[in-house]
Amino acid sequence: QPSANKIDDARLQIVRNHIESFPAYQSHYTRAHNPDRKYSSEYLNIRTLFNLYKVHCDNINAVPVSESKYRYIFNYEFNLHFHTPHKDTCAKCDIFKIKIAGCEDPQKKLELETSKELHLRKAELAREKLKQAKEDSKKGDSKVYALSFDLQKALAFPTLTCSVAYYKRNMYVYNVGCH
Repeated sequence: QPSANKIDDARLQIVRNHIESFPAYQSHYTRAHNPDRKYSSEYLNIRTLFNLYKVHCDNINAVPVSESKYRYIFNYEFNLHFHTPHKDTCAKCDIFKIKIAGCEDPQKKLELETSKELHLRKAELAREKLKQAKEDSKKGDSKVYALSFDLQKALAFPTLTCSVAYYKRNMYVYNVGCH
C-alpha cells in the first residue's frame, strides 16, 4: 500500500519541468572541474523559483508540492547554480569545441584541434605581451602606455518580479572596464 505522504510522479515532473524551463548556461572555465554544472540568472534563487512555481501551478490547476520538496528536487536532481562564474567563455574556443565534438572525419578533426591549439597559443602570447607592456609602462622614463579593456559584467535587465519576465530572455547592459 502506497504511503499517504507519497507525491505522485506527475506532480514531481511538473517541478522538474518548471526548473528546466529557466535558461541555464555552462561556463567555459568551470567545465574542467565540474563539467555538468550550469548557471542561471544571478537574480534568481530557490525561493523565487518556488514562488513562480506556485503561480505556474495555479495557472495549470495543479496542486504544488511543498517548498522543502521543491528545494530537495532542485538541490539533488539539478547541478544548477545562481551566481555567475568568475571567468566566462571565449567564443572561438566554444566554436572549436562544438566543431571538434561533432567532427567524424579524423583529418578534419586534427585540423580543427591544430587550429584550436594555435588560437590558444596566440591568446597566451597576447597575455604575455600585455604583461610586458604593463611592466614597461611602470618605468619612469618609459614612453609605453598599456591599456586593457575588459568586459566586467553583463547586467540583465529589467529586473522585474513578474513571473512571466523570468521565462523570457533578458536584455543586457554590458559594463566594460578600462585599466
